[in-house]
Amino acid sequence: MAEADREDIYCNPFFIFLQKNFPATYRKVANVAGVVCLPQACSLDNVTLTEKLINSHVLTHSRYYVNEFTTENGGTVSIEDGHVTTVRGFEEIGRRVKVLFEELFYNTEYKAFRILCIERPLEGAGMPPRRRSTHAPPRYSLREHTEFLLQSAANTTLMRRLDQTLFEFNRTYLLVKGFLNDTANKLNDICDNSAKELLRQNPRLRSGFLTKERPELELSIHCYVMGRTYEKIMASLTSWHAADDSAVDEMIGRLHANQIGPQDVGVRDELICDLAAAEQELAQISALTTPLEKLHCLKLTSDLISTLVTNHFYTTHAATEPLALCTDDMLPLFLWVLIGARPQCVWSTVIYMATFTPPNVPQSELAFLCANFQAAAQYIKGGDLLRFRSSSSSATESASSGSSSSSLSSSSSSSASSSSSSSSSSSSSSSVTSSSASCSPIPAPTSGASHPPPIPSRHSSNSLNTLT
Repeated sequence: MAEADREDIYCNPFFIFLQKNFPATYRKVANVAGVVCLPQACSLDNVTLTEKLINSHVLTHSRYYVNEFTTENGGTVSIEDGHVTTVRGFEEIGRRVKVLFEELFYNTEYKAFRILCIERPLEGAGMPPRRRSTHAPPRYSLREHTEFLLQSAANTTLMRRLDQTLFEFNRTYLLVKGFLNDTANKLNDICDNSAKELLRQNPRLRSGFLTKERPELELSIHCYVMGRTYEKIMASLTSWHAADDSAVDEMIGRLHANQIGPQDVGVRDELICDLAAAEQELAQISALTTPLEKLHCLKLTSDLISTLVTNHFYTTHAATEPLALCTDDMLPLFLWVLIGARPQCVWSTVIYMATFTPPNVPQSELAFLCANFQAAAQYIKGGDLLRFRSSSSSATESASSGSSSSSLSSSSSSSASSSSSSSSSSSSSSSVTSSSASCSPIPAPTSGASHPPPIPSRHSSNSLNTLT
């Protein structure tokens, strides 16, 4: 599906109907790492949404076959070669519907489940559209949001007033340590007032297609405001948290000097591969100025890790079983990428993102991305990896001592037994090494190892998932 054709899942009537009328079903599929098949909006023009139709598009994994799934109302479908095919329990057996794109969503425990946007419903009269969708692709960069706001001459006067307001903020506003949320609330008020004024003064925005996309307008204004105030805010954050930023950077340097490897941070042997592309993406996070850009960077990094590891696994192992890449795998992988990327002002960046992310960004996704980033930074800052390497070396030199575990969980338990002085480090390492989290299986590629999943791109419109 072309980038310009991608639709906002949150605006899809099928998705809205599912969340509003069948919240228990939605929670169930999220909690079991299931799949929702979501017919694209333009294929639903003549379709009546019913409980039966909803249940026939909510899937759980088959116990017996990798590529088969069971619907909520007892039907069976298969997902192969980029298509969903009805197998049993449908009015039309053998209907083959194209998958347009796939996105990962997260439940309240930050565990992933999949949403497949499909060309048409799996049953009923819904048909693929004959014309190209005009839905605009999502915007992530400050430049894109600025161009969007300035594309109409009717916005010129308001944008000049907004620039003057932000100039005065940068010149006179005093940020106080411990009251950062007050600053966020003030900037949110500026954004809200600007959005209302923009809609009031611009008839095209009130009556045109953008009326349905007010959240996108508000998001553009928020990104514009944060881009204009970034230097002032970060100057205070980096001053307040200079010691934390320095501690993380210094510890990463020591980890490089001590030749810490992926096994030392808990990466499973079969998942170790070249993650240079993910490191290059994450290294850019310090140069980005808006919270949305930074979240987009984290999401692209996470997608790159998942894709690179999955491609490596299916290239070097028999692809007869799905790869269970779960939170216990992703956190050590992300930690390893952070060490390799070595971005600047990591701690200040974590606080900036957590405090100033737009209010209309889904909190579950924000929490998942920021929690990974913060947990990795906290674990590095705590120095547990170096203590573990030191204890491992001593154990190796002693003939009577047992072999040392190289897993991240062993590191955290070793740290806990030797020192309980830093509760935050212990808490972070525990979250990184939790072994009880359930895994979300990634199905084996049906097209063979010669056709691995595509590498995510900074310009991929589905790379931010739920964030817009």
